[in-house]
Amino acid sequence: MKPFSDKELQRLVAELKSYAGEFGSPAEAELIVRAACAFEEVLSGTPMDEAFGRKRSRGRPKAGKPGKHFELAKRATEMRLDGQSWRAVCDHLDFPDQRELQRIVEREWPHVAADIARRVANSLN
Repeated sequence: MKPFSDKELQRLVAELKSYAGEFGSPAEAELIVRAACAFEEVLSGTPMDEAFGRKRSRGRPKAGKPGKHFELAKRATEMRLDGQSWRAVCDHLDFPDQRELQRIVEREWPHVAADIARRVANSLN
């Protein structure tokens, strides 16, 4: 059996999306839409196992929750916002590697920023 061409896969995606509205069950419609989206990812070059969620993509997983160094990153960020240098922050926190601390802060930044925003919002209420 020969593999599908890109044009055939695009036609399949369009057909699947058009069928999604015809099903009475939202679960069936969602399944069809998810399959169509996975085929679109395959067309854009994503390996099939990744597109269908059978294998996670390469690289570091996307952070959904704060990591184990969140508190350290939060304290370092607060000290940096107070105007202290990275060297002073490392000395105060007894952290030996300045560059590693910078990487930790960078990695945890979305969670630290959300925490700061949450505290500011709570102080306004």
